[in-house]
Amino acid sequence: MIFPEELDNRSFRLFVQRACTLVNRNMALSQLETKMVLLLQQHPDLGFICSKPVDVDQVFNDPGENPFLKLSALWQVEQQWDKDQPRGFRNAVKQAFKKDNLQSDEWNLLAEAYLTLYLQNKADLKSLTEFEYIVNLCSLLVESKTHYGDWYAGSADHSSSKAGVSGDIGSSGLVTSLIADCFRSMHRDASSLPVRPQASLLTLLSNLPIDWLDAALQFWKLPEIHLKRDKIKALYAFLTHADHLPMIFRRLQVREKEALKVILDEKGWMAYDRLAALYGSEDGDAYWWSKEPPQSLIGSLRLKGLLFIGRTTVDSKTVKIAVIAKQHRPLLSTLLSQDPSTLGD
Repeated sequence: MIFPEELDNRSFRLFVQRACTLVNRNMALSQLETKMVLLLQQHPDLGFICSKPVDVDQVFNDPGENPFLKLSALWQVEQQWDKDQPRGFRNAVKQAFKKDNLQSDEWNLLAEAYLTLYLQNKADLKSLTEFEYIVNLCSLLVESKTHYGDWYAGSADHSSSKAGVSGDIGSSGLVTSLIADCFRSMHRDASSLPVRPQASLLTLLSNLPIDWLDAALQFWKLPEIHLKRDKIKALYAFLTHADHLPMIFRRLQVREKEALKVILDEKGWMAYDRLAALYGSEDGDAYWWSKEPPQSLIGSLRLKGLLFIGRTTVDSKTVKIAVIAKQHRPLLSTLLSQDPSTLGD
């Protein structure tokens, strides 16, 4: 969930009050309470002083004057950063600020952007998708005049766009560039998770981002499913059904079959760079497959659930590899051995 139903709620106020009370009494704090106290110390401008009672019943007619609202926004963005939920949030923020660790002023800007989206979302009575949230967050961060020049000073790629930043995502070359950088980084991260050369299909599917699972479900015209574990189960059942793999195989292009044969000839896995050299890289593929399905050959095989990419250790070195699921190898080998397009001369 990107936004809570109410950002400033009584449970949150009582949590702040409890953390301050425990500090004032020199009592032990839980991990979350400790994080809250550190947050209060990092943002003294909010006016919370742990040595004084926290009034949880105080009413604020102007949201701009409500320190609980600002504190809750700071708390939410810190939680999203720590968990990287929604996926890509941390990368988006890093790309926006061009740094890995934020200072207090930057956390304030991030919280203000979050609060703006929360209030807009509440007024519109609709929920943002993860994609919409990331895009709108990037747009708001770029439009923050305070740090705008600092983030991109001296950048030839962005200098021509400085005057034209607006709320329209399509009108800003700077925002578009920022979002593209973010999504490229997300694609790279999702393709760099640890993987075993002999991994099962279930394990390999479990490593995929939710959006890629959704895209695979869409591609194979399977029902829309809410929970990630159920998406994985549905795809696993479809891709391991005795009648489905031959049907899937018949729908492959000749070069896709050739690529699978090359990998199977290497015992089911091979170095990614070698495969990309033979069949092209994924550089032009988008991250959000459900909106823009991959166009590369490797990306197409990944979308169909026949190929997986990750990193493993070979001879004490970390190597990016392409893997065919262990369950698929015997039947794919049989199908390829019987297919006229891959028999050679």
